[in-house]
Amino acid sequence: MPSSSPKSSVSATPSASPKPSPSPTAPASATPFAASSTFLLASGGWYFRNGCYWYPAWGYDPNNSYYPYDGPIYSCAWPPDQTVANVQARLKELGYYDGPINGLLGPATRAAIANYQYDRGLYITSAVDEVTLESLGMA
Repeated sequence: MPSSSPKSSVSATPSASPKPSPSPTAPASATPFAASSTFLLASGGWYFRNGCYWYPAWGYDPNNSYYPYDGPIYSCAWPPDQTVANVQARLKELGYYDGPINGLLGPATRAAIANYQYDRGLYITSAVDEVTLESLGMA
């Protein structure tokens, strides 16, 4: 549930963590990676892109196979970790999330997404899906 405390500013994060995009509604052409990218190393694991969904690429590289969330992440515009960082920043602005902006879809981020989805009458998936991004104004 959203906190009733005043909104705090986003704290500094390590340089390796993705930063929220300055414009979450930027067109796909403004992305830092090629739209045709099929595999991408993000947040310690390889992801495979199929349409606008990024899926963990299990078995692609055993040395880089950390996935805090094992489901798809919807994003036509950004890599999966950048999308999650943007969602975290937006949920923090709205008072749903109080954790670090680190681009990891961990338990605290999933709980914040579920609370947001519940309050908005959306189907509760606890995932970064198309409907949730649209509701957040990011799709």
